[in-house]
Amino acid sequence: MSNIILSYNWPYKTKNNISPTMCYYDGLRIAFQNSGHNIMEINNANFFHGNWSGSNDPVYIGSIMDYESDIINQKVKTFNPDLIIAFNHCITKKMYEITNCPIFIIEGDSPLSNFWFNKDLMLKNLDRVIFSYNAHFHLDFYKKIFKISQAKCHHLKLATSCYKKDVAFKRDICFVGSIHGHCYDNELKNYIQQSKNNDIIKNKLIKIVKEALKNDLYYIKEDLEKDFPKLSFETLFFYIAEIRRKNTLDLLMNDFDLEIFGWTGLDYYDPLYLYFNSDPVYSSEHNSNIYNSSKISISITQPQSNSSIEGYSWRVCDTMATNACFLGSYSKSIELDFGKWVDLPMFNNAYECYSLCKKLLAEENLRKDIVAGSQLAIKEGKFTFYDRVKEIEQIFNLKKSDAKSKISYEFLINNNTANKEINNKKVASGSSYDLDIDNFYKKNSLINIINRVRINLFRKIRKKSSMHIVKK
Repeated sequence: MSNIILSYNWPYKTKNNISPTMCYYDGLRIAFQNSGHNIMEINNANFFHGNWSGSNDPVYIGSIMDYESDIINQKVKTFNPDLIIAFNHCITKKMYEITNCPIFIIEGDSPLSNFWFNKDLMLKNLDRVIFSYNAHFHLDFYKKIFKISQAKCHHLKLATSCYKKDVAFKRDICFVGSIHGHCYDNELKNYIQQSKNNDIIKNKLIKIVKEALKNDLYYIKEDLEKDFPKLSFETLFFYIAEIRRKNTLDLLMNDFDLEIFGWTGLDYYDPLYLYFNSDPVYSSEHNSNIYNSSKISISITQPQSNSSIEGYSWRVCDTMATNACFLGSYSKSIELDFGKWVDLPMFNNAYECYSLCKKLLAEENLRKDIVAGSQLAIKEGKFTFYDRVKEIEQIFNLKKSDAKSKISYEFLINNNTANKEINNKKVASGSSYDLDIDNFYKKNSLINIINRVRINLFRKIRKKSSMHIVKK
């Protein structure tokens, strides 16, 4: 059998100050376990210095990552990995020093973004590093940025561990993801107000925003840094993401039965906040339950998905594996990856999204055809994590265990910050170990009760209004 480390940074905290696993990483872990490999899983947000957001965050200061405790290094050394899979190169200098195995980098975000860690360290160790890319058009990014040959790169498509389940629909439309709120609007306003010739600066920024919305923010990164050296690229990055997501959902909220899940920085007085459900959404089960109980699932791609028009979010595959009808931002890669099996509805702006929602909700048979084609695409197109594991096994010639061998799994927790009820645990192959997030969050919290009352009230008002219109 092979010893494999999964290393990533997913910073969202539970009430116990723990950053747990999430469905994408956990789906890959379960597939490796069930394929006969020992797994050590490291969510680096539990270990490195600083928080994920804020001016002292290592992501924003050269993306330098190190650990506040040596416990993780001791564990890694004892585990003696045959392969380290590091999302966004989430790995420290010490881990390079105490291991001698290949480092397989899977892109969680674009390599052009600041969400990658320790890039200088990576460039000094290219002899050990193998890259993967998920969108067809990203190979040129890697060859150009890191000056590497095509032999160092492997096309590893996205995948899912979500599943279909026949349940009653609870809502017309769901959105699962992050909505950042207005904080980046204020940063841009302050930058413009403090600049000389602020009208000129404002017009230039408007031009860049329009260009980024039509194409891709990363294509204009060099121009942005040249013309606005004091403006953080991440500020504009999240501002663009905010425009794409919030503007679309704002347009939908008044006329459709919309429910939003995930993380939000929205102000409580923002009308869109009324549609936000604060239930935790981390595991494959959480996501599958939401998608299966929604007629339509909307995917609005963020800039870090490598390209707004060329790449796509891993949530696309999650939706397609369930009974929700996928509706997403236009992407060339979506057409290339799934067009053989299904013509997926996509939009270029909020108004197209609105029109497609109206059409799909009115035409049930069309929705059912899209759902059936989507599920077929996931299966026949090989978009499950078991398919990805087989590819990784071939790339690195990984050995499987025999039937009698015990498979180990360990999710590392920093015991200095973890709650005592959660310790490092090992489970046998086939067990779906997932931190029980529902135990961290009190489901009857005041904010969740208020939101549920609001959402249910809006639904009743909508139903009565529609019945009244029909009777007339």
